[in-house]
Amino acid sequence: MINTVNIIGAGNVATALAVVLSKKIRVKAVWSRKPKTAIELSSRINSEVCLSLTDLPNADLNIIAVADDVIKDTVKKLDMNIPVVHTSGSVPKSVLKDFRKYGVFYPLQTFSKDRMVEMSEVPFFIETNDTELERELFDLTKEVLNTTPYKLNSDKRKALHLAAVISNNFTNHLLLESKKILTQQEIPFDVLKALMFETVGKAFDLGPENAQTGPANRGDKKIIEDQLKLLKEQEMNQLYKLFTRAIENNKA
Repeated sequence: MINTVNIIGAGNVATALAVVLSKKIRVKAVWSRKPKTAIELSSRINSEVCLSLTDLPNADLNIIAVADDVIKDTVKKLDMNIPVVHTSGSVPKSVLKDFRKYGVFYPLQTFSKDRMVEMSEVPFFIETNDTELERELFDLTKEVLNTTPYKLNSDKRKALHLAAVISNNFTNHLLLESKKILTQQEIPFDVLKALMFETVGKAFDLGPENAQTGPANRGDKKIIEDQLKLLKEQEMNQLYKLFTRAIENNKA
């Protein structure tokens, strides 16, 4: 059973996990490449702060929640006898192969330090080299985080992460571009909120293939031409054409 953990990292994912885990089990220590952020997080959850990875205390689990490109360098300095997981959606579990027990503990959600999410609604995707560690991670997910665990291998997790990037990051960027258009006309961004909630809700209730509306779906060439004229910025003009063509092709 996992009763104690060390959190390696102090960014968005690390903060979200540390805060929720610390309510039910002991987070013994926090480490970060930026000592200031480690101190801030450790004080927030009343844990020890470590300025060196080699000084991390013994624990039931080390959770690595750092940027993907520094995971390899980070693991080199950890105690190989302590079970370890990383939280990346795209890095394979094999990056931890030198450890006795290792795996992946991937939460499918977008996190921000200044906005805590309801962890009970976040699915976790688990992959390990050890059946006991897998069971312990499943128990941790269900009993401590109060949410649903799934077993998923590295190849499928990469595909899941790709789908997450497209649906989350790309959608958010399009909202930013929409906000720019509204701001130019002194229209509040909040007017899109009801539309976006209904868009997402309908996509999951009906299926996105059945929820598409708008000029491209109707084949309304006049509106499409008029809106393209409004998009003076070349990049967004091209994106509008690309999405319009994709919607038309999907309908065909």
